[in-house]
Amino acid sequence: IKGGAPIIRNCIIRNNFASGHGAGILLIDTDAVIENCVFEGNVASGRGGAIWAIGGNPTVVDTVVDFNDSASQGGGIAWMGTDVVNGRLLVEDCEIRDNLAVGGGGIWIKPFVSNLELGGTSLCGNAPNEIEGAYVDLGGNGGCGLGCPADLNEDGEIDGADLATILSAWGTFGGAADLNTDGVVDGADLTALLAAWGSCQ
Repeated sequence: IKGGAPIIRNCIIRNNFASGHGAGILLIDTDAVIENCVFEGNVASGRGGAIWAIGGNPTVVDTVVDFNDSASQGGGIAWMGTDVVNGRLLVEDCEIRDNLAVGGGGIWIKPFVSNLELGGTSLCGNAPNEIEGAYVDLGGNGGCGLGCPADLNEDGEIDGADLATILSAWGTFGGAADLNTDGVVDGADLTALLAAWGSCQ
């Protein structure tokens, strides 16, 4: 889709392959809205297993992005803005799970020229990381252990294994180890993990 402001609603986009970018959908300089859709099992040899967006002000809302693969960046969603001041991608109230890529398994954001706003979204099981790149946190985002977010390996205990995950992700942007969802794994996340130490309640 190039240009305009179409609304794509109530769709299932499944098991597609692209020899380039965006196996599920490719958005170029558009203000498109994707609402209440499912992107599943799509595979791209380029960026964006499910969704590749470049430029414009696209929105993805109430959408499931699961089990998509990219041989590059953004197994679920890849976003490259062309103007960080005027262009943005809004992802809100979505589920982004079990996607795979070289970088940004869930969402990949091109540095310095991209503005991503993320709210009310669950990211879980994406590899090698949930999000790669900085974003604006609108709140309400969660990871795998939604009831116990510091339990990063989901074994019911917040312990040394979770601490090791925080330390190995130190300084990276976003992902499950970013417990306070401020866009970077740092001392605030370590403090949150230590405060929750022990068994999940």
